[in-house]
Amino acid sequence: MYGQRFSWRSVGLRVPRGVIEFVDNYRNSPEIARLAIAMAAMDYFNDEPDLVEPVTPTASGPKPALVRCRDRAHQADFVVEQATRLARASTVAILVRDRVHDGPLIRSRLSGSAIRLDKDMVSWSTVPGVRYGTYHAAKGLEFDHVLLPFCSAERLPDPDVVDTFGTEEALARDGRILYVGVTRAKDRLIITHDGTPTPLLPPDGSLYTVADAR
Repeated sequence: MYGQRFSWRSVGLRVPRGVIEFVDNYRNSPEIARLAIAMAAMDYFNDEPDLVEPVTPTASGPKPALVRCRDRAHQADFVVEQATRLARASTVAILVRDRVHDGPLIRSRLSGSAIRLDKDMVSWSTVPGVRYGTYHAAKGLEFDHVLLPFCSAERLPDPDVVDTFGTEEALARDGRILYVGVTRAKDRLIITHDGTPTPLLPPDGSLYTVADAR
């Protein structure tokens, strides 16, 4: 990757010409992949010609859970409780859209052992535990379980982005980063909301297990 240039052929590798598409999905369970594929078919992905629909993997898991809570504080309490339980034997991430607006509600409820995701991180550990951060900070990473709080129509798309760029552009921007959050999950995905779920999620109820948080 770095240093002097060299030829792949000079080291015995034959590189075929043309475009090669990677279509096997080795990260997500079929249930999570189906949700991601449905999101990719929504209107806000219409101008993404290079999006590759992954071949559904074989390791099955639970459907993504769409959980209704009373309010934002209840969502924060619920996802931290679930994440703490799941992290005893797995890697878990709590991902939010906005570090300033949403992050403090989660961070204030987590123990000191939780790891904050940051684009400038210089090391990484795969030991069980809780990670937290934004959708952007989690890009390129994967976790056994992912929790996405605050996915309500009131907050997604972000009202400030709607005011600045208009509804169509806000849907496109936040829809794509929500897609990143969804596809970080390998085995289990929990999405919470209060009021009405975000319109960035497909309306097909068969994609989810729907429940009310206690």
